[in-house]
Amino acid sequence: MSPRKSTLAALAAIAAFSVHATTASAAGLKRLEVPAATGRPALAGAVWYPCASPAGRVRLRRIEVPGVKDCPVKGTHLPLVVISHGFSGWFGGHHDTAAALADAGFVVAAITHTGEYARSWRYTRPAAIQHLIDYMIKRWPDRARIDKNRVGFFGFSRGGYTGLVLIGGVPDFRRIVTHCRKVPKDPVCRPTGSRARQGRRTSAAPKPSYVHDARIKAAVIAAPLGVVFGRHELKDIRAPVQLWRAAKDERARFPYHADAVAKALPVKPDYRVVSAGHFAFLAPCTARQAQVAPALCRDADGFDRVGFHKRLNAEIVAFLRKHLR
Repeated sequence: MSPRKSTLAALAAIAAFSVHATTASAAGLKRLEVPAATGRPALAGAVWYPCASPAGRVRLRRIEVPGVKDCPVKGTHLPLVVISHGFSGWFGGHHDTAAALADAGFVVAAITHTGEYARSWRYTRPAAIQHLIDYMIKRWPDRARIDKNRVGFFGFSRGGYTGLVLIGGVPDFRRIVTHCRKVPKDPVCRPTGSRARQGRRTSAAPKPSYVHDARIKAAVIAAPLGVVFGRHELKDIRAPVQLWRAAKDERARFPYHADAVAKALPVKPDYRVVSAGHFAFLAPCTARQAQVAPALCRDADGFDRVGFHKRLNAEIVAFLRKHLR
């Protein structure tokens, strides 16, 4: 099937499923507070879900998004999708994708990751998403409406790394050292707070383990930190993956990240390339956001982020519908 026909099919699928699953004009939206558990910190975020009320606007931090605040959840046996944002992002960074999934009949939960400058992020991120899934299917007030056997994932950048770990990947961060000797100008080789602190942990300190979660049956991975994975590190992954690469990615540069992951996965992914920069996977910016964070909102000349997100969201919905039946 050609890319154009695939996109049209995906758009038709999302439209058809939206009508079947709910007559909502906008997704329901609730703020989310996940209590701390043993060894797991409290989490904050939001949940999008099917809603039958007329469309409205909900304020998230400094932006307004389409939605109906605290609308009753409509439907039963709803699949769950969890979202993991990129470095220094927040739970609303992919709000349009979350809303599109909710309008198509999914419950979507997103949280803000903390501790992004600590070396431990590589372990705490997957653990936080596992904690989120536990809460949604065991303690969330409307948990009875979720089908715990249909859990999906969407992650961008570090969130893409998070998803690869959760579905069975075991990263090797020594690969960054080897990579940076060969390609020292790669952005991944720039010193960060996490790498600057690497030597502070004593050899006697216990090494954390990576968390995997077999409940995730399908994952959408966009512009991941992929240089830490090779064939050996991804050999145990069996869940279907939809993988997105930005052809003009200035952060996760070709061919060291998404493309390397595509070649290393034991099961061939649904691999898609868009002629855009790294941050094109974030929700389209408001005028205010463009002023405050121009680097996150600036796209290549001629690139239409709004139009791209219609395609992106439709194809994510179609992929997750197919694999979370």
